[in-house]
Amino acid sequence: MKVPVRKELAGNFYGSYLIGNEEIKEVTEVLKSQSIFRYYGPNLLGKTDRFEQDLMKFHNVQYALGVSSGTAALKCALKALGVGTGDEVIVPAYGFIATAGSVVSCNAIPIFCDVDTSLNLDPYDLERHITNRTKAIIVVHIMGVAANMTHIKSIADKYGIPIIEDVAQSFGGSYKGKRLGVIGDVGCFSFQANKILSTGEGGALITNNEKLYKRAKIYHDQGAVRIGNSFPNWNDESFFGENYRMNEITAAIGIAQLKKIPTMLNKLKRQKLLLRKIINRCDINYRSSWDDNGDCGISECFFVEDLDKRDEIIKKLRELGINAHGYYSCAVYENKLFLNISDKYNYLDKQIDSEKKNRYKTGDCPKAEKLSRQAVWIPISPLYSDDDIKYIGEILKKYVT
Repeated sequence: MKVPVRKELAGNFYGSYLIGNEEIKEVTEVLKSQSIFRYYGPNLLGKTDRFEQDLMKFHNVQYALGVSSGTAALKCALKALGVGTGDEVIVPAYGFIATAGSVVSCNAIPIFCDVDTSLNLDPYDLERHITNRTKAIIVVHIMGVAANMTHIKSIADKYGIPIIEDVAQSFGGSYKGKRLGVIGDVGCFSFQANKILSTGEGGALITNNEKLYKRAKIYHDQGAVRIGNSFPNWNDESFFGENYRMNEITAAIGIAQLKKIPTMLNKLKRQKLLLRKIINRCDINYRSSWDDNGDCGISECFFVEDLDKRDEIIKKLRELGINAHGYYSCAVYENKLFLNISDKYNYLDKQIDSEKKNRYKTGDCPKAEKLSRQAVWIPISPLYSDDDIKYIGEILKKYVT
């Protein structure tokens, strides 16, 4: 099959590409009301309340809280669980820095756990990291694919450790019939511009635990306790918090976006299956999955053993108009921010061997280090037609196998 070179790469956007008249209508209503703050205004429409109700219905949970970002959702969840100075929180060694960063921002210590070939937290490496200081486990469902929640949850339950699910990259995905975000104690979402549900910025957390919800709500609103849309007050339930509130414009976009997500994910899943069908006889080392049916379908990922060849493949694919990436090409703790971290955060020094300069070092999580450098990612855009997928498949057959 002779294929033309495509000049333009589709961007790494999902919900953003769906923005249309529905979002414009919702936002225009808010602007006309002159009430853009969620709790009061001249003619408050209650868009944030409505968006939270929609999220609760979508995930079949009792509580949802709209916040200003995915990172804010993680921090509110950590604070709801009482995580503070010197506590340890286990996080996967592969992924975006925000997960570990939210732990550090609580003056707590991120403890990195290795990953399996799904690039999610490896339950077989989990137990060795648990200590009497472990306050929580954050599981990140990377790029549309769920972690091995059955095994992870069994270990967490064994030690009585709560689980936070970071679902920033996998909104609408599932694991064995359950929506991601409802399997652990708290689920956290990001609605940033290149996420599945996109509001520019924004996030949310969901839970079935009333206590955790109330504490997260207090923390996200300057430690205040509000009754309805009243002015905040501070009482015996209060503790110092920050401002992570969602505004009415963000929520308005979210209301319209949420209605479009099931259709988009169905299309992306179908296209990923089509891509696999085209290249199914090729010798490609795919990223593994713990539940193919729950896959969001937003990306294809495979591993290339030869690192020089991996970079050449990414370059060639991009030259041919295919949106290929290496994404996170190292373990999280190899980021410069984590070098000499004990010099910047004195509370980390207490449990470090005096002979060690750094808490984190190369070799701590060998699979994360290796796989991050071998991974080739190809996002599957909602803009793609079946012909686009066939084009990608033919190119992969030619240049990858």
